[in-house]
Parts: sequence; C-alpha cells; structure tokens
Amino acid sequence: FIDSETYYDPSGSGHTFTLSDATTKINLTIRAGTDSDGNKYKPVISGKSINESGSIVGTYGVRYDEGWTIEGIEFRDFGNSGLVYSNGAHGAIEVRDCIFHHITTREGHGTAASADAAILLPNQGDYTTNIIERCIFYEIGARAIYQGGTAGSVTVRNCLIYSWGGEPADNASARNWNCIFSANTGSLVEHCIIANGEVNPEGTKIPVNMGSSGSGGTFRYNIIEGVVNNAGYPTIQAQTVDRNIIFNCGTPVDAFSGSFYAARYETGNTFDDPLFINSASAESTTSEGGTHPDY
Repeated sequence: FIDSETYYDPSGSGHTFTLSDATTKINLTIRAGTDSDGNKYKPVISGKSINESGSIVGTYGVRYDEGWTIEGIEFRDFGNSGLVYSNGAHGAIEVRDCIFHHITTREGHGTAASADAAILLPNQGDYTTNIIERCIFYEIGARAIYQGGTAGSVTVRNCLIYSWGGEPADNASARNWNCIFSANTGSLVEHCIIANGEVNPEGTKIPVNMGSSGSGGTFRYNIIEGVVNNAGYPTIQAQTVDRNIIFNCGTPVDAFSGSFYAARYETGNTFDDPLFINSASAESTTSEGGTHPDY
C-alpha cells in the first residue's frame, strides 16, 4: 500500500518506480492505501523531476512483472508510458481505478517510439488475466492502450478515454496512433466511453484496432464520439461490433467497404446522435428523437 505523496524521478533514470534489484517479482499488488478514517489516499507517480515545474524527465512510470495488480494510482507526465512490462517474464497485469494523463501531451507528439502508450501490455496472458477497468485516460499524445503481439489478449472495461491522439509534430504519416490496439483476436472492449480523439488525417491508423486488421476481437456496449481519422479508414476495426453508440466521427463506420465488412456493424449499433439531455454529466437519458441501441 502506498500513501498520498507524489513520487518523482529526480535522477531522470527513466523509471519513477522500480524495484532495487534484478530479481523478478511476481504477483505484486501496488494499491492506494487508506487513512485512519478509511478514506482512500490518492498517490501520484510523476515523470517530473522534483516538483510540478520543469520538463518531463521520466520515460516510464512503473515497470511491472507477471501477476501484478495496480489500483488507485494517478500516472502523469511521462515521455513514453505510464505502465510498461519488464524485459523478462511478464504475464498477467490487472489495472483498476487508475488515472493516466499527459503521456505525453496531445500537441506536438511525434518523436517517440511507435509503441508508446499510457499502458503497454505484455504479449502474454489473455482477456481473463490482462484486465484494465474503471480507469480514466486523458491528454494522451499517443495510444491509451497498446498490445502488439498476437499471443496475448486483454479486457478493457468501464473506462473513459478522452482527449487523445493528435497530428504529430513532424506530420509523418507513420506517426499516428490508435486509441486502443490489440493484435490478438480474443480481446474485448466493453462499457467504455471514447471521445474527443484524433488520428492523423494523413495517416493510416484506425482509432480502435483489434485482432490484427479486424480479424477478431469484440467491441460492444460502448459510446464513441468525436473521433477524427482518415476518411479512407473505419473508426473501429474488429470482428464483432455490437450495440454501440457511434456518432460525430470522421468516418461513418457502417459506410466503410473493403476488408472490414459493413455487416459487422449491423448488430444493434446506432450512428445517430443520441441527444443526451445533459451530456456534461453521467445522465444517460435521451431527449425525444434521440436514438440508442436496445440493450
């Protein structure tokens, strides 16, 4: 358990939180503690040096290993990732009730590695052991969640991903980012809100890309709104796209043709503005004329 302090990277060593020896640590839990009244602490792991002023010096927030659980922590101001797996054995990771932001900022990102993400996932484990839920992501310059190999899968559930992506500093088409990328066909994204994002309009990336070119993965019961991307590519690329609200996006998902068959988007999705009565709150009631999937 850790307290409510902010932990910095004064040495600029690249990792704000790391274990002092090279021994693999498995099944470790890092969790926000509680005070004497039972109130949750709100610890922060920062990529700044000694305070909130100055530039980012930290590359990664936490380098985790097999079976780790991380709960209730804020990660902010890192040059590459908030969470990254170790170079050795790395299996399951569970991340809950965490906040990730300014990793890096949206504006001007474009010089770091192509696999940058707020959370970098291992190419091991499956959707029952790699779990990200009840997390908030905002001001994310590259990807929110990235899992590059096909051997591992992930479940992303009940998360808010807001204000992510953006045109890279050098305008290179290769420097554009998916919001969520998982190459495994078994990954699942459900009950999430993904909003106010931008993939480089000159690039070829797809905001939600699951199962390597849409050959697998399930995207269901989500709201995705205000996403800008290349008009030649869909907003979502997955085998099953079921009962989502998808509106105000750069490319109408159901109009896309090619290898991402339009039929995949015909299972209870809606592409019209649901006309939420109070879009600034959690109130999901729609006004007269608003549409939503029949759950």
